[in-house]
Amino acid sequence: MLEIGDSEFDVVVIGSGAGGLTSAILAHDRGSKTVVLEKSRMLGGTTSISAGVIWIPNNIHSLDAGVQDTREAALTYLRRITMNTGDTGLLDTFIDEGPKMIDYIGTHTPVKFGVSMFPDYHPEFEGARHGRSLDQEPFDGSILPPDIFERIRRSPFFPPITMRERDEWKSILNFDFELMAKRIENKIFTMGSALIGALLKGCLDRNIRVIPEAHVTNLITKDGKTIGANVKHDDGYVAITADRAVILASGGFDWNDQMKKDFLRIPVVTPLGVPSNEGDGITMGIELGAGLGNMSEAWWSPVIKVPGEELEGKPLARPFNSERALPGSIMVNRAGKRFVNEAHNYNDVGKALHTFDPVSFEYSNIPCFLIFDDNYRRHYNFLTIMPGDPLPNWILRKNSLKELALELGINGDVLSDTVSIFNKYAETGVDLEFHRGASDYDRAYGDIAVSPNPCLGTLAVPPYYGVQVLPGTLGTKGGLKINSESRVLNIRGALIAGLFATGNVTASPMGGGYPGAGVTIGQAMVFGYLAGIYSSSDKN
Repeated sequence: MLEIGDSEFDVVVIGSGAGGLTSAILAHDRGSKTVVLEKSRMLGGTTSISAGVIWIPNNIHSLDAGVQDTREAALTYLRRITMNTGDTGLLDTFIDEGPKMIDYIGTHTPVKFGVSMFPDYHPEFEGARHGRSLDQEPFDGSILPPDIFERIRRSPFFPPITMRERDEWKSILNFDFELMAKRIENKIFTMGSALIGALLKGCLDRNIRVIPEAHVTNLITKDGKTIGANVKHDDGYVAITADRAVILASGGFDWNDQMKKDFLRIPVVTPLGVPSNEGDGITMGIELGAGLGNMSEAWWSPVIKVPGEELEGKPLARPFNSERALPGSIMVNRAGKRFVNEAHNYNDVGKALHTFDPVSFEYSNIPCFLIFDDNYRRHYNFLTIMPGDPLPNWILRKNSLKELALELGINGDVLSDTVSIFNKYAETGVDLEFHRGASDYDRAYGDIAVSPNPCLGTLAVPPYYGVQVLPGTLGTKGGLKINSESRVLNIRGALIAGLFATGNVTASPMGGGYPGAGVTIGQAMVFGYLAGIYSSSDKN
């Protein structure tokens, strides 16, 4: 419950993801009385259900681990990966301020970083590196107050392991289930919930109030300056004042159907983020005249919907990375043809689903299908289904490829030809069409026991299995335009006094690119760090 006596602050942060909590910590440490308002009853935003990885080039932990990185290499890579669609000035800021943010958060909060030697998403590009992604050390949630502990989301996608453990163990069949059970019993967080738990502890150590179920409906202005926010409270509203600034960190619009229809490049996108991401912060910024950018873009991903699964009352979809990369599987469209390197990074595979055919006047690869054989089924898990588990009825099973194609609505003759050609590639270890398994990124998700290519294996053992794949998103990445101090700009490029923003509520400087694992959280924390610093300035 909000109390009237607690309604006056220097800095008001809207959103409790990694970007919002980072900004709150920095604002406090710069002398501001700070509060965090969270719309949902749960804390942590999409960060809390993510892998919690942070992509920051040239950071001290990676350098100490032997990564040979430089500012110039990182910028060269970023300029290539964004294809001139990003904000070059903000890319410079991200590269320069990222290592400083990591140093500060690692020194002044309980967040502890580990180095993942995972490759950048296009390791073949000039300037790319292995080891720019920072993992989270497990965090002891038992040191948090019980009411805070219970409000931190647990990921429906990831078990209680670190990313480095996942990389080491490779397959779920090798996971240490005893260790995982102990972590659950002892309230140990990993991945995104570990990052949120540690940042929340940093806030609580500073007596920063973090208030769930505080739905901000609009911003308050006076003489052209943002001076607070109205919060829905019981049957009325409470005005929360911000003497210095308001920081928007409320996420994207991935759960706002109308905004997706208005702005995204394809009409229907299945979200993976938390259901509270309804574009509130973007709407509030528009009401104050904020400029918008990158609104047609998102952090794309192919997804699979599992009937009956929900996240906070909304249908749950699942990402699938290793399932696409392991030997014995392919993705095909309705014509029965492969159309992409299945093992490639989820953002770029997600983009391949958007291909439009002007003759048939349809999206050729929506829907598409993941096809695998019984050898794959007996050796690998599929999402949460282990080898030997009963097969759920939403995964189709047929004794021949043509029978499976008929059931899925695929051209059966073409599918048979596609599989025949793919099997020849698997036997030689070289995918002549899409180069699956040629990249270090691809191979990181493959089966290292398979030679000569850990991502290629024949589909030759019936029965055959098929499941529909849909276009999805980890979150949208278009929104309010900001400058290098995270100050929100109006439609003419001038500052909106007293208003800052970070994360998916902003126009991502990455444009249409996705450089590596954790850049979503990385950019949110970097610009949250800057928002915290500059929001406490007397110049607001």
